[in-house]
Amino acid sequence: MSTRQQRRANRRNAPNSNPVTGLSLSPASLPPGNGAFKSGLDAASQTVIGESPEEFAQLQAHYFEEFAPAIVEQRFLVDQVIRNEWLLRRYHRVEAQLWTYQTRLCDQDAGVPLGEAFSKAGATFRHLHRLIQAVQKARTEAMRELKRLQTPWVPAEIKGPTEELASFLPSAPDAPAAEAVPSQVSRDELHLRDCGARGQLCHGERGLGDIFRLEGLG
Repeated sequence: MSTRQQRRANRRNAPNSNPVTGLSLSPASLPPGNGAFKSGLDAASQTVIGESPEEFAQLQAHYFEEFAPAIVEQRFLVDQVIRNEWLLRRYHRVEAQLWTYQTRLCDQDAGVPLGEAFSKAGATFRHLHRLIQAVQKARTEAMRELKRLQTPWVPAEIKGPTEELASFLPSAPDAPAAEAVPSQVSRDELHLRDCGARGQLCHGERGLGDIFRLEGLG
């Protein structure tokens, strides 16, 4: 697993063209300084009553130090992760305060303030839990996409055709069949051979002249 320093070095040394997003980063579009964009979130506008802008700014600094976004898409995703984590912290405080508020409205003499609070405000708690689940999912998806964009691109190894793929390749043409060589023996020579054979078998010691006369060739 790569260390934090290695991930930062990979992002700083990445080429100007991102093979994942297809974006071309000209020198004029690159951010100044150490190559990291600044957050687009304002701490003052992201906090409400009871929250600390300094704490939000500290959370921002931690994430930007960790991921050091080098392109706009990465900066956007880092901001999304920060905002979703901040919302999770807020919703957890809301849940705690909601329990406190609802239990104070309950009959303290009954001795079951949590049960009474949930029975009266169950819909509110369920709605809050749905909000928490949605924010957790959004943070997870933003983090996954951010890590994908920051993973160094390695070209796939080119391999030869496998046995399955080779079956689709055109086969080499078969060698042409050898043509039969026509015989150079003339018809007369074949006839003479035939006559000579019959002369030896059928006429004993007769010569070829007698055979020719018998065959009408003499």
